Amino acid sequence: MYFPVEWFYGRWTDALVTINTDDYAVAKHLPIKRVYYIPGVGTDIENVERIAKEQRQKLRQEVRRNLGINDDEYLLLSVGELSERKNHATVIKAISKLNDPKIKYVIAGIGDEETNLKSLIKENRLENKVQLLGYQTDLDGLYFAADLNVFISKREGLGLGGLDGVAHGLYIIGNGNTGMKDYIKSGDIGLLVKDPTDVDEVSRTIAFAKQGKKKVTGKGLEVVREFDYRNVNKIMKSIYQKEFM
Repeated sequence: MYFPVEWFYGRWTDALVTINTDDYAVAKHLPIKRVYYIPGVGTDIENVERIAKEQRQKLRQEVRRNLGINDDEYLLLSVGELSERKNHATVIKAISKLNDPKIKYVIAGIGDEETNLKSLIKENRLENKVQLLGYQTDLDGLYFAADLNVFISKREGLGLGGLDGVAHGLYIIGNGNTGMKDYIKSGDIGLLVKDPTDVDEVSRTIAFAKQGKKKVTGKGLEVVREFDYRNVNKIMKSIYQKEFM
């Protein structure tokens, strides 16, 4: 639907900047003079790396205590608006299907789907397992407190909420049909689902991730270093210089 419109207006476009490799590949088929790729809009990976191990553990313990999460429980986190696009409902259904007493789930965000999500939680009797946290400012603490980032939006350009979690060392489940695959490049970083609305697939993937209990470290963090905002800004600056100077 959108490609013909993009192609039509591409005839008057001198340069196009894309933020994922899929869009970059498609843009090459448009009648645009110059097409650029940048690795997203950037996240602060270096700053997160400066947070000491002791501080990370302290934040983890404090946030889990405030949320009522026991040490032996496995905490899933989703960060993003409460909308159909962000697809929190499928995660809730998957948790219900798993029926694992050790799994807990928190969602940080606000949006129009709040009432529907609350009804879904009540319908599946998950009031003691799923919490809607509303708008949150302390995402560092939440990322360190969680064991798995479930970020299976139906559509994403890149998925900054997923990338931020990876920067904090949080293992992720993402949607393989989005730009997330640009940074979820191996099982050391996370897992990709083919159909983010398939409750069976999502529940199986959550169970598999829980069994491994992985953290993103070492080589995994090196892979996503290109998405640090300092590198993105450097690339963007070079594009501006080429186009306007």
